[in-house]
Formats: sequence, C-alpha cells, structure tokens
Amino acid sequence: MSTHLAHAATNRPSYTTTFHAPVTPEQALAAAADPRAWWVAMIEGSAEGVGDRFVVDVPGLHHAELVVTSAEPGRHLAWAVQRSGADHEIEDWVGTVITFDIAATDDGSEVTLTHHGLHPGLECHEVCSTAWDHHLDVGLRALLIDGVAAPITPESVDAVADRVGATRG
Repeated sequence: MSTHLAHAATNRPSYTTTFHAPVTPEQALAAAADPRAWWVAMIEGSAEGVGDRFVVDVPGLHHAELVVTSAEPGRHLAWAVQRSGADHEIEDWVGTVITFDIAATDDGSEVTLTHHGLHPGLECHEVCSTAWDHHLDVGLRALLIDGVAAPITPESVDAVADRVGATRG
C-alpha cells in the first residue's frame, strides 16, 4: 500500500500512500475531511474548509493542531500542522503538511495521502508511518470500502499504541 516520494522542500522522501475505493471522488474527499470518523474520535473542530482548525488529542500519546490550507471539492485537501506547545505535541510534525489527492477511476477513486515533511530522518518516522498505515487501513479505507471505520477512541488508545509501536507517556 505504501510508497515514498520526494518532498520538494527537503528533497527527502515524505510518507505517501495510495489506495482505491469504490466511491466517487466527492465521497472520498468528504470522508477524508471528517477525521473524527476514521482517524481519532477525540478531535475538536472542523477539517473541511480553508481556514478551518482542528485539534487531534490522544491523551498521553499525541497532540496536534492543524489548519486547512486548501480544499478543492472532489480533488484535494491540505492540512498544515501548527505549533501548539501542548504536552505530547510531536515536534517532528510541526510545519509539515498532510494532503489528500483524489483522482477518479473507472470504478471509483484513487486516494493518495501524503504527509509532506514526514521523512526517514525524523525520530518519529517509523512509528508515524506505521500509524498512518494503520489509520488509513482500518480508518479511511475501511470507511470508504466497508462503511465502517475504527478511529482511535479513549477505549482503544492502548491497543492502537501497542499495534503501531508508540509509547504513551
């Protein structure tokens, strides 16, 4: 499922993965823009339109504040990770950009997520890449294909952390 492409700003590989889903590009992007439904249930805010802000907070594990920097219905969505100063903020994420690019296919859509700036030189690269693989497989991809996703919930934090190799602090 995963491949790695060069990030222009650093000339280093950024995390990227592509998968197929039997839904329209509009449906795929609408699902991506609802990370509470597929990534982390404990998200506050909105991730749909340019200027929207949201906070991902997994107590003791991960905190990130993001802003939507671009959105094209059925085609593209970008979230920039902002500095928050919160406990459990992953410093390696600050200043990175997460994009969803959607392309129509004969039988649905091709969904590509790229975490620009998440490259092998970063301390969190292995765990973060493994976590993205997990969240996309049981989250966004599962939501688009089966209609049922498994986002992180307060009850599942420990099991997901164990599965992706993350340490709660």
